[in-house]
Amino acid sequence: MPSIWKKDPTRANLNEVLEGMYTIGNECRKQLREHVAPDDVEGEYFLGLLDRATAFADDLGNVLRHSRTGSLTSVNVIGRCIMDDFITLKYVLSSADRKEEIYTLNANAFYETLKKLRNLMEVNQKVYEGKFQFYPNADLIEDIEAKFFARDDSGNYLFPDSTPKGLKFKKTRQLTQMAEAAGSKTNDDVGRAFYFWGIWSGYVHYSPSTFGMEMYDQADAENVNNRLQELFINLWRIICEALKNFMVEKKIQLKVPEIWRSFQFDV
Repeated sequence: MPSIWKKDPTRANLNEVLEGMYTIGNECRKQLREHVAPDDVEGEYFLGLLDRATAFADDLGNVLRHSRTGSLTSVNVIGRCIMDDFITLKYVLSSADRKEEIYTLNANAFYETLKKLRNLMEVNQKVYEGKFQFYPNADLIEDIEAKFFARDDSGNYLFPDSTPKGLKFKKTRQLTQMAEAAGSKTNDDVGRAFYFWGIWSGYVHYSPSTFGMEMYDQADAENVNNRLQELFINLWRIICEALKNFMVEKKIQLKVPEIWRSFQFDV
């Protein structure tokens, strides 16, 4: 497994690694705000990834430094999110039309949210006669849809036959299989990410069985250290790909904090 840190990546300096990632991500994302227009769908995607990865680095650092239980439950949940982001990112990068895939990703998020709101609306109507103030009603759903499709770019979220693109977005395993086709290194990276995505997905929802497995896993110090390194590597890869989009592909000059010299970039 590659290292992102030029020093030995031991448990002792994992917080230092996270602090470095946070510092780089935070400084760069603040500079990039003025370079990303509201209608720049690719720019918004990569800047959002950088924002999110920076937040994850900060959150992981806080959990590891200040946990009073010694449990890695929160780390596992965040890890699942990071692997999910990494797999989707690799799929987008391997696509022939990145912008089209990002529109589809956005449409998927919108329609999944709308579906959940409709489910709550049905409960509101059946159980509370539409009067429960914390649940949406039909008027709110219609208003949300109207505002969404009034946007100038709303046509990008529909196929020519008016089928919502969000309904066509692929599941994580499909994304993994398609991203793997991009090449051997991507194949290995995505394959490993999917493995850990599967493990950590099992820890998101509680059951005595899965919690017991989680406690068993974290009792093995070497296993914990290896998983944390794997997690940090993919978090760093997300940051690198986001910065590459702006600094290499779009030729945007950024003042990157000096801490970057402590990191490996060929991971």
